[in-house]
Amino acid sequence: CDWSSDVCSSDLSTTHQLNQYALVILSNVTSIPGDLADGLRALLQRGGGVIITAGSRFPAPELEKQLEAFWPAHIIQKRLLTRDAERLVLLGDYERNHPVFRDLEEAGAESLHAVQAYGYVSVQPEGESGKQTDSRVLLRFANADPALIERQYMGGRVLLFTSSFDNVWNDFPLHPVFIPFVHQMLQIGRAHV
Repeated sequence: CDWSSDVCSSDLSTTHQLNQYALVILSNVTSIPGDLADGLRALLQRGGGVIITAGSRFPAPELEKQLEAFWPAHIIQKRLLTRDAERLVLLGDYERNHPVFRDLEEAGAESLHAVQAYGYVSVQPEGESGKQTDSRVLLRFANADPALIERQYMGGRVLLFTSSFDNVWNDFPLHPVFIPFVHQMLQIGRAHV
């Protein structure tokens, strides 16, 4: 791949010129400076991508309000489960023909079903409440709650993963399919820039 990355906290991110980036990841962030919200909108307008992951700081009503123009799903509540088989939830059905999953067959896309989640935010994807949007659920938990939601906004794409990308809320990073999954999310998130 011909890409590089920078890591910074959301309060320092306003010093970065987003026009130099194809993709921004907001991981367990609850609010951002107003000019960063404007920068994300401009990034999406030029075909860039935004990936949002939940975590211990969620729900994030302030972030949801700041990014409401392109926020993919209304957060209802945090769901924390125990790590025993009675309470955890597995990843379930996914959109096999979507670019995130289509190229994962060699990496063992079926092993997604073995991922155990102990925490996530339950959401209502925009559009399921009756209003028309470009949001769609790409991956669900076995209990049918959405795990990955995509929303097209202008020329760009927003992906919301309703659990975390660490092994606190799930064991996803411990599965061989995790890295190819994240790689595919990064690829399609920046595909139009």
